[in-house]
Amino acid sequence: MKGLIYRELYLAKRSYFTGLFVTLAVMIVGILVRLSTIYGNLAKLDEEAFRIMDVYTYNIFMYLPLIAALCTLMSDHGVIIGDSKCRFGVFSYTLPVSDVKLAAVKYVIPIGSAVASVGIGVLNAAIICGISGKSLSAGIMKIILIITAICVFVSSLSIPLLTRFKVKTVTDALSLGLMGIVVLIMWLNMDRMREWFGQFTDENGDITDTELLMEKVTEKAAMIRDIAAEIAPFVIIISLAAGFAATVMLYKRRVK
Repeated sequence: MKGLIYRELYLAKRSYFTGLFVTLAVMIVGILVRLSTIYGNLAKLDEEAFRIMDVYTYNIFMYLPLIAALCTLMSDHGVIIGDSKCRFGVFSYTLPVSDVKLAAVKYVIPIGSAVASVGIGVLNAAIICGISGKSLSAGIMKIILIITAICVFVSSLSIPLLTRFKVKTVTDALSLGLMGIVVLIMWLNMDRMREWFGQFTDENGDITDTELLMEKVTEKAAMIRDIAAEIAPFVIIISLAAGFAATVMLYKRRVK
């Protein structure tokens, strides 16, 4: 099994180096932007422009390196499709490795990549917080967990889809499908959202109390974040288990 892991890492080594380079580049850019916001030219902006710039750069570069790491390092890197083209599946019949181990290899590497990505994400968050004079709060860690759960979900279910259909479009369809579900949920709750926002507007639709609105929006976002963070570990475990079981079934069906 170690040999199969080394094989996959070797085949995708360029992609891993590229992903790591992109992640570190995004991380360095974020640190430089935050330093400029606190000590450099961006700190010289007028009060309103600085407030907007400070909020956006803080929140974007807090999580962007984590997203970059998860999206680039957890990818299959074309190994499954490449194996199909060179008929590695036929050769694997001769290997003294069970279907369970063949499937496990496909998940050991993404899990390791996810752990490394989270490590990079937490390190980046700690640096951004240090530069900004803030503490690495539990709320930030919860968002990191939620982002990780989403990426693990997509990655773990993409593996059996790629194994079955052997075309990258199925993973794109999975991502678009998830986005479609989110948009559909938002559309179905549009009336409820309008009703909720209505309590902060007058008959002309103008906001009557901006500070109260922002306070309530922050409370709602925090509530949703807390609920999602509680669900995230179960999403990770269930998606990995479901994807692994489906991949094992596909390998066994291949033998038949």
